[in-house]
Amino acid sequence: MENKQNWSNSISNIRALAIIVVVFGHSIILYSSNWNIYTTKYTVPALDLLKRILDMFQMPLFFSISGYLFYFTYAKRRGILHLINSKIKRLIVPYILVSLLYVIPLRIIIHYPGYEHQTLIKLLTNILMATDIGHLWFLPALFLIFGIAWVGLWIIEKILGKNNIVNTVILFGGSLVLYFVGYKIGFGYGPLLSAYNYFIWFFVGYILCEHQQIIASIRKNQKISYVLGIIASSLIVINTIYPMSVILTFVIKIIFIFSIYVWIPSNKNKIINIISENSFGIYLFHSPLTYIIYTLDVNANPVVVVGINFIVCGIIASILTILLRKIKLGFMIGEV
Repeated sequence: MENKQNWSNSISNIRALAIIVVVFGHSIILYSSNWNIYTTKYTVPALDLLKRILDMFQMPLFFSISGYLFYFTYAKRRGILHLINSKIKRLIVPYILVSLLYVIPLRIIIHYPGYEHQTLIKLLTNILMATDIGHLWFLPALFLIFGIAWVGLWIIEKILGKNNIVNTVILFGGSLVLYFVGYKIGFGYGPLLSAYNYFIWFFVGYILCEHQQIIASIRKNQKISYVLGIIASSLIVINTIYPMSVILTFVIKIIFIFSIYVWIPSNKNKIINIISENSFGIYLFHSPLTYIIYTLDVNANPVVVVGINFIVCGIIASILTILLRKIKLGFMIGEV
């Protein structure tokens, strides 16, 4: 495995890349043909295409980072109760608090279209069911994924022992089953359905960490790393423009995620580190801010809208994150 410092820097860089991609995706969503919460008089085909490209990999990349880090968590063997307690603090507490104190009040103030004629009971039910809660769906889904991963690994190890290759193959197969047919046992519960859908990407990250030496060996040849990145990126773009089968799309996404872990540099950068350190808070606070811009002037020049959403709202989300940490309210962003 690469030395600890290089590993830490690489993951920090990947985390920063992931949040930049998500923030930019939120910033241009107004011009996506797949989004209709707010409508604008402008049609921007380039941004519509770019949003569809980002949608291909942004959340799989996010979940893969959690899976990568989970490898080290599970290796400590602290038990599922410790995991649940930790993830409640890390994910569920921020989910509830940010929903109640930030997302819902902000949406009410700006007269968010989806909240017309909604009762307080309905809004609270939305939190419980993780419906119409915007980007925060990610948190309860990830919480369930951690539980599924821990239980799955524990059961397999109890039956077959700690044979990494066999266990990996079995769990990967199980994650594929959840990916393709998990909806049949999702009971209509949004977070569980999302957990089934994204568990495969979480486990891809776990596998990449488990076999970090493969990434390290490819990294040594920068030409191969860059060629892989170019090929993977080209496949993502082509598949977005000319959609392929579900299986081919799935394979292309895996190749692309793998390529990011291969070519991402391990160099340390102060700005990138700041973005990475505050990535979770940025994720929590950025998206609702864009709704303010859409409410004020949904038909403003797209360059202005995207610029404000990406740069100004991104900075505000970062400041909110840092401020909460400074005033000892870090538990709102999962820091205890």
